[in-house]
Amino acid sequence: MKRHTWILISLGVVVLGLAAVVIFARYTLASSAGKAEGVLSTFTPVFEHSAVESVEDPSIAKPIDGWVVCQNLGNGPIPGIPGTRQRFILCHPTGWQVRVYCLDTSKPPPPLGHSCRRVSSDTYWCGNVYQPLREYQLLATPTIVPTPTLTPTPTSTPTPTVPVKPTSRVRPGGGNDGWVVNWIVVGSVFLLSYATLVFFTLARLRKNHSTDK
Repeated sequence: MKRHTWILISLGVVVLGLAAVVIFARYTLASSAGKAEGVLSTFTPVFEHSAVESVEDPSIAKPIDGWVVCQNLGNGPIPGIPGTRQRFILCHPTGWQVRVYCLDTSKPPPPLGHSCRRVSSDTYWCGNVYQPLREYQLLATPTIVPTPTLTPTPTSTPTPTVPVKPTSRVRPGGGNDGWVVNWIVVGSVFLLSYATLVFFTLARLRKNHSTDK
């Protein structure tokens, strides 16, 4: 084989070697960059809040209408009142119960089941025919259960995404991509040395072959 043929073969080996080194370096770099990419998504939680309606003081919200004479306690003493008075218990459908006594003894007391109306903070009117009644003891108040309002379904509100900067990793060569350059340089030097060695070895073999002849 002629000398220029060996030179072309050596150059071809060098070119193929350099191409292989560059392709390997680009593939490795792209793979590392792809693994480092990420997106940070944060969500602002919306916590569930329950609201309770305000409950009015039962002592202030005492009903006006709807009172019924539900029990006759008979005659008996009343605290702070001389003598004895006819006593009753007034009930209300909402759960109220109060003890009352008759004020006007000249009129008959209201019968059981008769309806009365509250006309002041402690006085009840049961009609013109019957005696008015005066409250002297509160027995029971309605049990008010707070009613919770409807609570909204918690939702997650996405915030703008913030790209995550990949953590830089120092590779041989000093910089982030310096190792690629180093690989190319080392590979090139190695291939050039290999091509030179092959060239001189073949030249020596060719010279020895000519001397033998």
